[in-house]
Amino acid sequence: MPPGIEDVAKQYLAAVAPVNADRDRFHAALQADAALPCSCPPGQFQVREDSLAQIPAFNRDMQAFQAALQMIKSEVPSIGADVDAVVSDNQQYMNDLAAAYHAGQQGGTTGVGEYIDQAAAADSAARLDFVRIRADLGLPPPSNG
Repeated sequence: MPPGIEDVAKQYLAAVAPVNADRDRFHAALQADAALPCSCPPGQFQVREDSLAQIPAFNRDMQAFQAALQMIKSEVPSIGADVDAVVSDNQQYMNDLAAAYHAGQQGGTTGVGEYIDQAAAADSAARLDFVRIRADLGLPPPSNG
């Protein structure tokens, strides 16, 4: 490991902790939504307004994480491509969550589920990029599946 990588790894962990906590809360809220009775088609559920209300704070924490990633990239340029991949993944995830939030603000549920599904797909697709950047920093893979 290059000198100072331990400090950069600590910066990464400090920056990603609020995002992980937000993600866990949001996913728990969605699981709670899925457990509620709904006249929805099989495999679907009604996303409650209080679940959607978490998205602005989640996106603010994600933006702070994006800024931290840019600092990490400047401190360890050799991992720049992996940082760029995570930044791109995060941007897609934030865009999908913001679209779900805005669709919910329009006074209905049209599109909310589709945007949540797109966010989940982006989150799932990003896992390997997060594994790679953590490995670059000498950290174990993410523990959240």
